[in-house]
Amino acid sequence: MVLDGEIVIAREQALDFEALQMQIHPAESRVRMLAEQTPASFVAFDLLVIGDDDLRSAPFGQRRARLTEVLEKEERRMPRGSARGIQRSS
Repeated sequence: MVLDGEIVIAREQALDFEALQMQIHPAESRVRMLAEQTPASFVAFDLLVIGDDDLRSAPFGQRRARLTEVLEKEERRMPRGSARGIQRSS
């Protein structure tokens, strides 16, 4: 599966790009500390490939619908409470 998306740190009503940049650091201990203090999330907004299916030539709406289907299926397979980071957007 190949997804397109972004790694973000959400704070209140905005994304904090500066906090994300702070986590790019040569010291592993600092990276771990910042990851605990300000956890990042991956926001997927497009599904480009799944299995042997290359979806890049399909219209975005179809790819987005397929992404939603895949995420819903995966969410049902996860143990209760482990899908806390899965959120829907329009």
